[in-house]
Amino acid sequence: MEKDLNVTILNVLRYDEKDRTTGEKTGKEKIRIGYVLLGKDAVQESEKFKGLAEMSYFVDFSEEMWSKLSTKIISQPAQFIFESVPSMRDPLRTYLRLKTIVCKDETISLV
Repeated sequence: MEKDLNVTILNVLRYDEKDRTTGEKTGKEKIRIGYVLLGKDAVQESEKFKGLAEMSYFVDFSEEMWSKLSTKIISQPAQFIFESVPSMRDPLRTYLRLKTIVCKDETISLV
């Protein structure tokens, strides 16, 4: 099963992962893709928040992927295409993995 979202990519960050319990660096690099959803349904209003919520998607770092995520895609309408993947810990559950980013005439594969 595939699902797609219309988004605007705000930023791309390369960072060193830290262990959640100790706060120590794990030696593994990650990439964080910051984005907002597009469309009138994306605007939120509550007692403490008004506007577009910035969302994040995290992927393992690779030089190839880092070079694909260029500044040409920043602040541009894009489409995130997710695929359903079985969980390694619980085969009865699935999660959505970002498979492809389509921006203008460019298609970036993340798998």
